[in-house]
Amino acid sequence: MNPLFFFLVLVPLFWACSDSIEKLSQPNIPNVPDDYEFAETDTLHVGMIKVLSTGRSVYLGTNDSLATSRERPRMKVEFTYDYSIDAHEVTHQEFAELMGGAADEINRFLPIRNMTYYDAVLTANAKSKRDGFDTVYTYSRRNNNNTGNCINLEDLVFHPEVAGYRLPTEAEWVYAASLDFVPEKSWHGGNSDYDLHNYCTKGARSSGLCDMEGNVKEWVNDWLGFFRDTTVVNYVGAPDGGSLGERILKGGSYRDDIVSINMYSRGDIYTVTSSTLAPYVGFRFAFGPIPDPVWLSENGVATTSRVVPVATAMNVRTKTGTFHSKLVFRNENSGNIAFIDYMNGSLSVLEIADTIDSYHPDVSPDGSKVAFCTKAEGVPGVSSLYVRDLKAVDSKVVKLDVESAAIPRWGVTSAGDTVIVYVTDCATNDDEPSWKAQSTWQVKFSNGKFGKPEKLFDGTYNGGVSDDRKLAVSGARLLRARMSDKDSLWYGGKQACNASLAKDGSKRTVFLDFGEKSGDNFVGEKYRAHEYILVADSTGKLIQSVKAPDGYTFDHVEWASKTNLVVGTLVSVSGNHSAISLTDLRDSSTLVLAESEELWHPCLWVNPDLSANGTGNVNIDSAGMYYSDRLPYYSVELRVKMENFWTRMDSVTAVAMGSSRMLFGLYEQRITNEKMLNMAYSSGDLHGARYLLENYMFNHVPHLKYLVLEISPDMFWRTADESWNPVLENAAGYAYDANHEFWKDSIPQGFMEAVKDAPKPISVLMHPYDFENFLLPATSWYSPDVNVDTTSMEMDDAIVGVNLELFKSIVDMCKKHKVTVVALVIPRHAGYKNTGSYGMYGPSRSVTQVLFDSLKTYDIVWMDENKWGNHDYQDESMAYNMDHLSYIGADRLTERVNAKLKGL
Repeated sequence: MNPLFFFLVLVPLFWACSDSIEKLSQPNIPNVPDDYEFAETDTLHVGMIKVLSTGRSVYLGTNDSLATSRERPRMKVEFTYDYSIDAHEVTHQEFAELMGGAADEINRFLPIRNMTYYDAVLTANAKSKRDGFDTVYTYSRRNNNNTGNCINLEDLVFHPEVAGYRLPTEAEWVYAASLDFVPEKSWHGGNSDYDLHNYCTKGARSSGLCDMEGNVKEWVNDWLGFFRDTTVVNYVGAPDGGSLGERILKGGSYRDDIVSINMYSRGDIYTVTSSTLAPYVGFRFAFGPIPDPVWLSENGVATTSRVVPVATAMNVRTKTGTFHSKLVFRNENSGNIAFIDYMNGSLSVLEIADTIDSYHPDVSPDGSKVAFCTKAEGVPGVSSLYVRDLKAVDSKVVKLDVESAAIPRWGVTSAGDTVIVYVTDCATNDDEPSWKAQSTWQVKFSNGKFGKPEKLFDGTYNGGVSDDRKLAVSGARLLRARMSDKDSLWYGGKQACNASLAKDGSKRTVFLDFGEKSGDNFVGEKYRAHEYILVADSTGKLIQSVKAPDGYTFDHVEWASKTNLVVGTLVSVSGNHSAISLTDLRDSSTLVLAESEELWHPCLWVNPDLSANGTGNVNIDSAGMYYSDRLPYYSVELRVKMENFWTRMDSVTAVAMGSSRMLFGLYEQRITNEKMLNMAYSSGDLHGARYLLENYMFNHVPHLKYLVLEISPDMFWRTADESWNPVLENAAGYAYDANHEFWKDSIPQGFMEAVKDAPKPISVLMHPYDFENFLLPATSWYSPDVNVDTTSMEMDDAIVGVNLELFKSIVDMCKKHKVTVVALVIPRHAGYKNTGSYGMYGPSRSVTQVLFDSLKTYDIVWMDENKWGNHDYQDESMAYNMDHLSYIGADRLTERVNAKLKGL
């Protein structure tokens, strides 16, 4: 199979094809030969091999042009440490011993499978505890699904410095595998009967390791990230998993074609996240601390420290009232601007790599741009002011052409102009003549360009200027204010700093002090410098205070948009700005947003149109919540589709349903004769199609005339638990709709806003398409690979009967609502006609013929574009892979569907 097949093409999940497993005696694992220079038997950790990697290196990825972008280019990784790794994959017996329960006699030596990444790290922690080691992974709370698998560990943090059991890094796994990687001597699709086998029954390698090539794919520790053509020492992956929280699988499995098994592949045929479950995925453990670990961000920034998001998107939404919030800050270690977009649901810290040293970022009113300067508050000298797009790549930057400009603050004038207020110097304000020699200005900014700067007044009021220009504050040593054209000195002339004027029109000011007597008297106790956030009213009178969490003080406090929230940094006793905090002045609570070594100058932008009471009469924790980070990857596509449905339902006349073949094969925007809504999603099945039609389409699409339904034979061998039920059981939005009878009578105020506000992560790592078009690039048909035992798929299987009933119910519902069903068979690799299988997931062609003959008896319009492989989509440009059309193939298919609907 061509390597590109392993790009997650978002196709239906594979299911086990046989329950018969041979019963074998326990295999023997030979010791590593004494004269072997790359590894040795670990005498301290039973069942592990010590890999002697110090001073050695390995290449990750490949330069093969046919490999996916996540596997290119080849990157060199060097090691300064040794580590230990399990000789074989963790078995049922070992898992039972660690986590409780008992493995039956037949399964005891089989690799444990159907385990999420979270299950694997929990098992690693359990082994560390059992053997008296510290745990490598920490978290605050776990969530299980109805089968007992862990599908979420909140606040999960990997501690590479801890000596305990863990998953191996990708680099560790590849280096160990490279010692003796022989796919021909593994359990793969050509010799396994598509079934799991006892460990090491294909023998151990010279390194003492078994089954690196096959049996089950294996979790490794890293988040998925891009490679670079460079050398990285002690590489531990990406600092986070991007917006989808994507992980890495290594090796092959009992169902993979041998030609596809290699050391550089990093995933599978579906998007891999921490909650992914599959019957051919297991894991093995590593042991040992990783000195000076290096993370590599998606834009190529290598760092020995990472920013760890702590608060979940839901935590932040509870405070702000919306997911449309962005946290922007300076990473002091790199000097770059970094940000978290809470709309993504799964949190990813993105850093804008540049040579410009960036201080005091402030986000534009629409959330799309960030302004910043090159000097920090309290530091005199010339500063430059820039505005750039708030995105990690292709972030276009423009400079304000003035002698010096610092500490930018966005605003909107009464005339509706977007402006930036800035000061000419960042120096302290305790020497009044020097301070007044500098000044405060504003400049319009529109269409990516600065206007002509306009002087507001003398003095550097770097704490902000009110919209009506009647109040301005400065807080760099002293708390100065300009009130109706008169300068004033607040807080008794005592030392103060970090002043920030509220953006909600209340004219409140937050600031920090140095434990002054005035503050002591107000809060009722003696305190340390910066231990309290102090709040003054429009006249400078203290009206509120909030104490820092135990062991910390505040710094860099700023108002968060038009809210009662104050964002700031938390400073540890050692002086590190180790966290970003969000303080709620309504209840004096403080929430930690992110942690690292040195984080400065946070700014929290909150969309004013969706915060506070913007969601009307609906429950914002449930309404529109069709995606969460506990759900399978394809629920993100469904999240997009559901928003499309709610916003377009009144005009739609045709709906498409199906799996990724329909998702990528039918381009709804090019259907001209009808208003098409393509509701297909990866791993889509008849269960989901029936649910969406019955409860959403037929209740809210008044002009519906046509249903274009994908007919892929493998869909008739799929249970509801394989794709649809995990979504239905874990997405609050569907349950919320069901509890309100799917809003048959009326849609409540605020519901549409809640749908638009719900998380919609966009992966920049894996997907070769966008959520606007859902079109795949043109690559090749590659080879007609088969990934199931087609002989086990028969028409008399019980699940086929269930799905035939579902199909009949869909046709009957459509007939009742006077909707015509067009049954569309989508093209796939023409070479399947020579394999005996209808497609990648079966069934056999003879069984498919019986199935198709049965379906044609229903009241449907049959449209076969595959023609049993004799189609006219065979040009390589028509395909993305053996199972999906490219945008060119989709254009042809869409044109023909359009003609079919016109003819009807």
